[in-house]
Amino acid sequence: MKILDISTNLGKGAMKGISPIIATTIMIIAVFGIAVIIVPWALELTRTTTTATANTTQTELLCQGAGLTWDTTYGSSGLIWNLTGSSDSLSAKVINSGMVSLWGFSFELQINRTIYRFEPSYESQIGQANPLRPGQSAILIANITEDLPDVLESVRIGNRQCPAITLNQEV
Repeated sequence: MKILDISTNLGKGAMKGISPIIATTIMIIAVFGIAVIIVPWALELTRTTTTATANTTQTELLCQGAGLTWDTTYGSSGLIWNLTGSSDSLSAKVINSGMVSLWGFSFELQINRTIYRFEPSYESQIGQANPLRPGQSAILIANITEDLPDVLESVRIGNRQCPAITLNQEV
């Protein structure tokens, strides 16, 4: 049996690869091509992460002295509600007990293990232009636009200025 030697049949120089200079050039072009894609993405990721971290840190520092309490002289521990019938109503009296002005309040009502979210009525909403200053109190009236079940379990009041500062009341 005769074994065939391929290298002798192809002739001299047939098994050569590409030159090292061409291989290096192709490698450099590939690296730059990948860098053109990755570098802008990495820069944008760094920028957005830095901005988000700065905003979070600024809010946390600002809200360190924030506080909110119920005015227990109002209704039942700061709340008055009527969920019977078709014209449901809920109001709360809150006091800014901290050192930071608060604004942008909202209600979360828990009824039958379901959370309902409401903004205060236009007349009682406290906005950024006219916030609830330290030591001030305000009556917030929920803008309830639907007929809710009768059994109110809890009320939570939040604000946009310092989202971590909330009031919770089991009823």
